[in-house]
Amino acid sequence: MGIDGHQVPRPIGALFGCTVHRMGVTSVIELRGELDLAAREMLDSALEMALEPGLVMTVVADLDRVTNADAFTVSWLLRADAQVRLTGARFVAVTGSGRAGKVLRLTGVGRRLDVVGAPHAH
Repeated sequence: MGIDGHQVPRPIGALFGCTVHRMGVTSVIELRGELDLAAREMLDSALEMALEPGLVMTVVADLDRVTNADAFTVSWLLRADAQVRLTGARFVAVTGSGRAGKVLRLTGVGRRLDVVGAPHAH
């Protein structure tokens, strides 16, 4: 599957977006903008695109450019983690300096997920 740099379709006027990249056995889902329930279809499509059982060993959700994350975002991350683990792969959330890191720390979800770039999350 040649997904390197593949933009995932999103509704016209949406304040969010994502791109899926493949680097060897790692898929990276780069998320940006305001992630809420309206982003569900796009996020689910991105995860499906990123996961190739047996070929992908790690799926990374890059949340550094996320400007708004809410309970839906947390729920999607937990579901994505579970779905990826069912294939035998690893799921990693990268928060960097974005708003998502704060949300993961405040909700305690950072202790349930493999999080990189979120100080005090572990």
